[in-house]
Amino acid sequence: MTTTTHDRADDRAATCLASRMSRPIRLVMLAFALGPLLASALAVVSALIWPSEGIWHLEAVLDAGWFPMLVPYLTFAVLLVYTTLLVNDPRIGRGFKMLWFSGFVLAGPITVPAYWYAHVWRAPRSEPAR
Repeated sequence: MTTTTHDRADDRAATCLASRMSRPIRLVMLAFALGPLLASALAVVSALIWPSEGIWHLEAVLDAGWFPMLVPYLTFAVLLVYTTLLVNDPRIGRGFKMLWFSGFVLAGPITVPAYWYAHVWRAPRSEPAR
């Protein structure tokens, strides 16, 4: 079976590509991607448990008044990192990059873990050039 250029990682590729990441780094990227999803789920559960207090009751639940203000910054950081990975991935065509980016913006907490599985976890492994 022959290997096409889509299956093989390029040795001259930028170091911020998923193919350059080791397996532990890829798992850290998953944890980073799930941060906004877990924070959003925690906020929704909090709003359901304490509907009279609304979503800001997280301050009492976590006993940390800074948590609700941290979620947008975490989400922005995740979008920034994953957009960088998306833009630098030569295996994805321009149209699909636009679709992935639209998904990041419109439904980031769901789309980013899907992107992680499709293009980070399953990326071909390549050793850095020496």
